[in-house]
Amino acid sequence: MPIQRLAVNSYESPLSFRFVVELDNRRVAAFTECTLPAISWKMQEIIEGGLNTHTHELIGPRQKTKLVLKRGLAASSELMDWYVQTLNQQIQRKRVTVVLLDVTRQPVMTWSIEQALPVKWTGPKLDAKAKTVAVETLEISCGRITVELDAAYKQTVGGGA
Repeated sequence: MPIQRLAVNSYESPLSFRFVVELDNRRVAAFTECTLPAISWKMQEIIEGGLNTHTHELIGPRQKTKLVLKRGLAASSELMDWYVQTLNQQIQRKRVTVVLLDVTRQPVMTWSIEQALPVKWTGPKLDAKAKTVAVETLEISCGRITVELDAAYKQTVGGGA
């Protein structure tokens, strides 16, 4: 019997803790936290001579932050290997995909990041008095970003086609 998507009311938002990260369409690791890039436009303020009441704003270049992934420290992983290759000047840009899942583990929304490149690794904070998991952080520079809402979820939530 196939799994059916649970009925979701339009006011119910998907939960943020159920997600997977893929590298070139392969699931590579489990993460405790994923901060997706913020995308904004740099605005250029233009002052017009003789006009003291306001300025004009023109849209400038697009700016974006990094994709930030956090997880418990692991001995090795495909993502860490990719970062080490980058450290060794073996630059290889890849596609990173973050998929948000619903309660039945079906895709709700997908963020695809093309031309991604690992640019920063932060090791865990070690503290002999703490009783916490050692967490590493990987920051990834982003190229083109596309966002896709799953069609089945769109129909369930919005009732549209």
